[in-house]
Amino acid sequence: MANVRGRNVRVEIAATYASDVTVTAVTLASPGVATATAHGLANDTVGYFYDVVGMAQLEKQACRVKNQTTNTFE
Repeated sequence: MANVRGRNVRVEIAATYASDVTVTAVTLASPGVATATAHGLANDTVGYFYDVVGMAQLEKQACRVKNQTTNTFE
């Protein structure tokens, strides 16, 4: 196991995984707003982007859901 050093370092490990959510668009705003029809994610849920098409900078990035609505989240 590698040592992790730094300020404000936080590691979270999931005990269970939910079903995949298909994100159909992400804005280039700050923060970005993702569109995912009826995603069912709650605020503070941690998600992980993989198999990204069209926005490679999101590949393998974890994010925390904020300001969720029925079809979008930041």
